[in-house]
Amino acid sequence: TLVYKEAFDTSPRFQAAVDELLASSRIDRSKLHPTADFNDLKRCDIIVLGTNSTQELLQPEHLKRGCLVVDISVPSNVSRVVRSSKDYVYVSAGLAKLPNNQKIDHSWLPLLSGDCFACLAETIVLGLSNFESSFSLGDLSVERVQLIRQLAKQRGFTINREIL
Repeated sequence: TLVYKEAFDTSPRFQAAVDELLASSRIDRSKLHPTADFNDLKRCDIIVLGTNSTQELLQPEHLKRGCLVVDISVPSNVSRVVRSSKDYVYVSAGLAKLPNNQKIDHSWLPLLSGDCFACLAETIVLGLSNFESSFSLGDLSVERVQLIRQLAKQRGFTINREIL
């Protein structure tokens, strides 16, 4: 289920994104459900949310009890009710915790002490690991996710909650 702010049938941008997704993956078109209706997420066991909105878009009525919500949006687009409820597993993946109680104190990064953007944490981890390849380009794979997770853990970086 792929949710976008505009209906698939009337959005050339949504159609192009779906075409690109299908061309660059092994997803079967018949298994993809493009929609503009957040209520369609009630069928999903796992939801990855990444938007550039400042609104709390994902509400309890959009979710089935027990689902995993991985939120990569900063600021979060998930309702405070969902984030604090025991009815869902909520993971804030847009932020990481720096190791050794370190903090970045700069007006450009107005975050809580010890937090940094996950994308920045990834860059720092790769630099500390002398890793010369990019994780921002190319195919996303389970192996690459496990590798960056392992490297981050070795360097003392964490997220707010461990993904099950």
